[in-house]
Amino acid sequence: MKNYYQRKRNGYFLPHEIYKKTWNTIECYAFYKRVLIDQEWSSDVFLEPEWTAVNKATADYYIRNIDAALKEYIPEELRQGIFEHVVYGKTYQEISKEVHLSPSSLKQWTQIFVYGVAEHLGDDFYVKKRTS
Repeated sequence: MKNYYQRKRNGYFLPHEIYKKTWNTIECYAFYKRVLIDQEWSSDVFLEPEWTAVNKATADYYIRNIDAALKEYIPEELRQGIFEHVVYGKTYQEISKEVHLSPSSLKQWTQIFVYGVAEHLGDDFYVKKRTS
């Protein structure tokens, strides 16, 4: 299995399992948006109204935290490319042509973004950034 995580000690390190868990949460961004927007989604799976409200609140929580981490950790000119890579699978080569940055630099920014999302979501297992 390919390891997508750079293990550089730049202060933005997560254990592999937490990294993948956070990555998968970010990948579900489009689904969370659909849950918020699509009224029919809840009727398709026959949810009670109170569960629909819980699901919408949960989806909103994830969307707000992913957006907040993107704005806090990633420079504005890289946000769309990094986001599209994680959520939609856009390649680093495609992004590097648009933002004129090497794929290895984009990988580092992706790592920082995933770390930021874990921090915003309050993941109990993330390792805080070293201050030294």
